[in-house]
Amino acid sequence: MTPSAEWSEPRRDRLRVSVRLDSAEVPRWIILLLEALAGSDRLELTGVAFPAAAGEEPPPVTPGRHALAALTLGRFDERVFSSRAVLSTSADASSWARRNGVRIEFGDPADVRAVADGGSPVPNVVIDLREPAAAHAHPYPADVTAWRVTGVPTRPGWSGAVEPSGIVRSVVSGDPTLAVEVRLVTPVGEATLARAVCPTHPCSLVMTAAYLGVSALQLLLGELERSQQDGLLDTRAISDVEEEPDGAATASQTAGLCGDLSAGLGYVARSVAWGARGLGWVRQWYLLLGIDAGDGLDVGLADMRPLAPPPGHFWADPHVVTDGELTHVFFEDFHYSDQKGRISRFTLDSAGRPGPARIVLETDAHLSYPFVFRHGGRLFMIPESAGSRTVDLYECTRTPDEWTFRRSLLTAVSLVDATVVEWGGRWWMFASLEQPFGLRGADVLLLYSADDPVIGEWTLHPASPIAADVRHSRSAGALFVHDGRLFRPSQDGSHDYGWGVAINEVLSLTADDYTERCARVLTPPPGVRMRGTHTLNRAGRVTVMDAWQWVPRASAAFRAGRRAAALPAGELPA
Repeated sequence: MTPSAEWSEPRRDRLRVSVRLDSAEVPRWIILLLEALAGSDRLELTGVAFPAAAGEEPPPVTPGRHALAALTLGRFDERVFSSRAVLSTSADASSWARRNGVRIEFGDPADVRAVADGGSPVPNVVIDLREPAAAHAHPYPADVTAWRVTGVPTRPGWSGAVEPSGIVRSVVSGDPTLAVEVRLVTPVGEATLARAVCPTHPCSLVMTAAYLGVSALQLLLGELERSQQDGLLDTRAISDVEEEPDGAATASQTAGLCGDLSAGLGYVARSVAWGARGLGWVRQWYLLLGIDAGDGLDVGLADMRPLAPPPGHFWADPHVVTDGELTHVFFEDFHYSDQKGRISRFTLDSAGRPGPARIVLETDAHLSYPFVFRHGGRLFMIPESAGSRTVDLYECTRTPDEWTFRRSLLTAVSLVDATVVEWGGRWWMFASLEQPFGLRGADVLLLYSADDPVIGEWTLHPASPIAADVRHSRSAGALFVHDGRLFRPSQDGSHDYGWGVAINEVLSLTADDYTERCARVLTPPPGVRMRGTHTLNRAGRVTVMDAWQWVPRASAAFRAGRRAAALPAGELPA
């Protein structure tokens, strides 16, 4: 799946974009970028530029003090992860350009006017994906908008993963995140236009490089979309950009850790644990139920009751809604047999006792994250259906088991975990772009708005993407109000997928602006077997979450530590 630039209404004028490369051999994420540019009806790919001639060899890799680690880890990655690190594998940009009728340019990439002969238009934006030394060798003219991307490899395979060397340092030392930046290049210096914080793999350079490639791809498309809507950013002053350190490692933070013995031993231990889990263990998701388990920003995770799925299933993404004295919990019911999710539910009685689980919604596509909300006295659901490239709305026509399709709120875009809220007299939708090939990335978050959530037209917020950070972008449940302030739960996947839930206070949500700050992060307390959580919802006295832990692949069913034994299919703890 290629991330689409179809995020907003088309404009008649198209932004012209040229891409500069070190050589024809590039990682596959750059090919996906070229495909997205060539296939967009609002962006025009004017050409792909190489230094001198197609097939010219790039400069040799010089990993320096990281040479031994780079060679050792690179060869390890080459054997173990090559089939999974799709966006790090080698591709030929020159052949792609010829097949797709895209102009190939040679010579000095800075002389963008010289390539305009033969009717080729001068680009509005030049995306310079060359290595820093080459990118800085020939400054661009003052009237040309040039972007440079830092922190992501532009060479394919393991050799690309050692440059920038921050990847080696971060993987070996166990840093949970790395940063990718899109930077504006001007005659007087550079400024950061956009920044993404991406996860690292516990033991793989090329998988980390693939995560960075996913994030760079989506970040570039988002910034191009924003520039196309709002006008180019070539007059932006360097002093106007606030550099905000936030704890994510960057390529410049590479000093010395690869040679540190403790970092190396930690890397070996993580690699052994990763390999052992892959041989005989599986990540088992289950639900947590709490009655009076805290309010506001506090949740007593250790005091919540685990609800175990039957064998062959996992349960996740719980959402909750009240109906008189009854409370209905809707959740993703994933079947390992066909690798597809359905939406199931169980009902709590007035004493908080759960009834049996039943499937209430199933389609040809995978379904998850059943966001439920009320509007005009009616109950609606927006389940995640990114596989069909739609955001679909269902209405409950017989509570709680009969759901009827009403309309697609958005089409031709693959979004996950759509979450809506009414605030300030308008409805808002938060949703993240689906990651290509199921890879992890920075969780690029888009914001839409409408005057009515059911019949209104959802339009992209001008500040979108509003976040690109694996620590607090992707939705984790319904927004809620506490002490008159609006809070947005989001997933923190920095240390692992489903590591925790970040609670973000929304500071500004208007037609022109969105800002938030992370107030706290909920993670499993010490002494429990759960390894993480990524959904939080409340209704009345009821709090629902999900959690996961490693269980043997041959296990008949999940066992929730000492709290609950394995359960027969269809039963829940009393």
